Amino acid sequence: MKIGKFSKKNNISVDSIRHYMDMGLIIAEKVGGKYYFEDTCHQDLKDILYFKKLGFTLHEIQTIFRYKRLGILSPFQQFEYYTTLFDNKYKEIENKIKKYEETKQYLQTEIEMNQSRREKRLKLGIPLSALSLMACHQCRSKLNVKNAEIENNQLLNGSLKCFCGNQYFIEEGILCTEDQYDKLKIRKENDQISITKDIISDYIHTVDGNLIDQMYKCLDWMYKKIDPNDMVDKNILELGTGIGLLLRHVYEIIPDESFYIAVDHQYECLQYVKNTLETSDQTKNILFICSDFLNIPIKNKSIDYLFDLGGTTNYNFEHDTFLLKETDHYLKENCNIYGTYMLFKNFIENSIVHQLKQRHLFTFSEMEKQMKILQYKTIDDTIFDDEIKPEDKYESYFVEGEKVFSYCYAGKKVPFNL
Repeated sequence: MKIGKFSKKNNISVDSIRHYMDMGLIIAEKVGGKYYFEDTCHQDLKDILYFKKLGFTLHEIQTIFRYKRLGILSPFQQFEYYTTLFDNKYKEIENKIKKYEETKQYLQTEIEMNQSRREKRLKLGIPLSALSLMACHQCRSKLNVKNAEIENNQLLNGSLKCFCGNQYFIEEGILCTEDQYDKLKIRKENDQISITKDIISDYIHTVDGNLIDQMYKCLDWMYKKIDPNDMVDKNILELGTGIGLLLRHVYEIIPDESFYIAVDHQYECLQYVKNTLETSDQTKNILFICSDFLNIPIKNKSIDYLFDLGGTTNYNFEHDTFLLKETDHYLKENCNIYGTYMLFKNFIENSIVHQLKQRHLFTFSEMEKQMKILQYKTIDDTIFDDEIKPEDKYESYFVEGEKVFSYCYAGKKVPFNL
């Protein structure tokens, strides 16, 4: 009987049969380039499935078959051999069950602790003390609180209004500009809000492992360069918080007296990050702002630290202006910057970046030029250039053959007139 019929008759896949053949568990006769399976093959397959039910691995079954085939055991020897074999497997499984019971107990304890944390979940909103930092993005006047739900000195829901008519809305602790809030309402009405808990897991399993490693190197590099003692009583702005890779990485070292302004135009991402941080034992002054980068409702010359983990890079795909220049008015004259930028060593003709008129913004020379224009003095920088494979779902900005690298930069504004 041929392999296809053998597969159907025994209700087992052809791939499994081939694997058993590769291991020598099933020995089929090859005639004219095709394998034929006789009664011995049926018995071998039956034995394989039987031993698997008893908890034996394929490699253990391989040893059993070799012993059976070469040992030519008498009935009494077979009885002795299998008795010893089954006794040893029984003891092994008993030990595994004992270890699994211990592991189960540890897991139960962790589950109960996590459940307790959920029940004690903190609520993060807009700190009342942060209102002095905020201003209308158009006229830069102060904002007044309207119809607010306040808890633990934080604004959880409500609105902020400027005398010029501009209004900002606080939805579940996240401040939204009016245009973003209108988009949010439409998505809620159409039941399109989706906060996925598995986004990081899906990302890790989808993108190239070298890219994951490279991103961690960037995070770790930035983390080691930041001095938390120097950030006490300082205002920190992150351009493009996304799913909070950087914020969650540095959350514990953010000084309690500082304000961290997490900005992104995707409400769901900010809500995901906020929900995650609310399970922490620590409460920090985090302002979650759903806004375009050019419309952030904070005062000019108010930011001491700028964090830019890919925010400028993502902005460059859709705009022909340099984001750091567009947002420079938010920064104090001696502002510190820590950033990571995806740059290209070469462009392939059919790639997304090559077709952009602003593709020069993705080059090292242009990055160096813009930093000088913005009066940044380099404190430290480095390049991570692991070989990265493109994929379509998350990181579709480059194609096979293009050389991309991560440029990590730490600098400080030093105005020319000082």
